[in-house]
Amino acid sequence: MDKKTLSKYRCFYCTSPTYKTDEYSEIVEHCVKGHKCQTLKYRELILQSETGLLKYQSKSHEGIIPIRLENEGKTIEVRGSQTFITRTTPKRKKLNTPVKDKLASCRYLPFECEDDELPDEVDIMGSSSVKNSHKELLCILPSVLEGLEKDGHMESFLKYTRLLSEGRLPTNNICYLLFLDLVEWFSCDQTSSMRYRPETVKFWQIGYRLFLGKFLRFMSGPKHTGTSALSEKGRCYDPSTSQINFPVPSKPNLYGHDKIKPILPGICIDAIKAVGQVCNNRPMKLAVDGKKICRGKGKIGDVDCWGFEAKPSLQDRKTKIV
Repeated sequence: MDKKTLSKYRCFYCTSPTYKTDEYSEIVEHCVKGHKCQTLKYRELILQSETGLLKYQSKSHEGIIPIRLENEGKTIEVRGSQTFITRTTPKRKKLNTPVKDKLASCRYLPFECEDDELPDEVDIMGSSSVKNSHKELLCILPSVLEGLEKDGHMESFLKYTRLLSEGRLPTNNICYLLFLDLVEWFSCDQTSSMRYRPETVKFWQIGYRLFLGKFLRFMSGPKHTGTSALSEKGRCYDPSTSQINFPVPSKPNLYGHDKIKPILPGICIDAIKAVGQVCNNRPMKLAVDGKKICRGKGKIGDVDCWGFEAKPSLQDRKTKIV
């Protein structure tokens, strides 16, 4: 059976066609209107933790027979996923509109019926590795929920899982991918074992090109600044002791991807080639546009500004050295 066609609730009494819905209030309303002379009973889709199979389990509200409650002046209410029986009585003799007696409201919980299971099963686990992950998830889920409740993040976690189940969260979003990199970072035994996704590497490359090293240092945080790399495992850093905002690749790693290399001072040969490919057989002139050219000092050396730099010029310094 295709799990995409399964609804969360099915009517217990309808056979052909079977009434199906994903809303608890709708299945209760159907049973009250369509089977008022019978006990409120339906089938609910559940996940068996032992086998990883989806299966319909019959659930019954004993004592709830719609026609009998109607004769007794009681009504059935649905609040969320719970069923309440409320007795209506007139508040005053002069009033014709009945009001709800709050003291007469009681909740009815369904119980499972083992003899009425449907043979409809769907294996949603697939391979053995997925089943092992499912078992591990069931073991750690209570402690995860306890930690989320303690930190006040339970509501956000529920929204996150709900978005994933509904397919409304774009998994190619850069924020989501950066979050996954953060998970990988703290899952590593040492920082040198970290491997980044191509999408996030491209993000850091573009950020470095636009905002230079300040961007990388600000986004990464202090990391292991002020700590020693010596540990029991040798010369390495433990990700669990790092103080980071985002796991950011180092500059050598950024340079080593997709043939992106630093532009050397002087004439930009690649730009001239690109212009030449677009403007074939057309005369081109090189001219100074009047912008102030700054001297660059770094590992590569001073920038040759062709005599427009402040005195002494690069050529004057070379002549003096010779």
